[in-house]
Amino acid sequence: MKKLLAIIILSLCFITPSQADDIRDFEIEGVSLGESLLNSFSEKAILEDKPNWFKNKDYSIANNLKSKNFETYELLQVAYKTGDKKYVVEGIEGFIFFSNLDDCLDKIREIDREISGFFTNVKRSPLRKHKHNNPDNSSIIHSMNFRFKSGASIGLGCSLFKDLDPPVDLRVILRSNDYAYFLKNYAYK
Repeated sequence: MKKLLAIIILSLCFITPSQADDIRDFEIEGVSLGESLLNSFSEKAILEDKPNWFKNKDYSIANNLKSKNFETYELLQVAYKTGDKKYVVEGIEGFIFFSNLDDCLDKIREIDREISGFFTNVKRSPLRKHKHNNPDNSSIIHSMNFRFKSGASIGLGCSLFKDLDPPVDLRVILRSNDYAYFLKNYAYK
């Protein structure tokens, strides 16, 4: 378990705490905010699974991105502005799957302690339980966020989807300020 936590934390950042003021310094499986997704995946892979989740079409999702080179996560989900031919990354979610919620929540608490030790000038929310923000989705999420001065954020979450196997996923999420604002204010309206 300690090795898994170390791998997750190391995959989040390769910087010293004094440099941890810019979320673009972080990466998940080699993918960082602000870079072209084409650096890591082909256009065919990006467009292969493109769900239509948002009512507002300003952003698109490259879903279920996988690679044999991934070291920590089982798959990635990446957001980019619709129509952007460079597929500049605005949001990244790395997923690890669990059989039960308690194991996932234990892992979230461990990651929280580690990340909290890296930062002095980010706003941290407590771990909260809530319904998914998509009104058509009935899943339950336990989540928390670390918000940077720029408005960008790192999110940690355990989502419970009772009809999936395995039913629980751990998400480590990086979001640009613009994409976080879009999700909160426009995505489902």
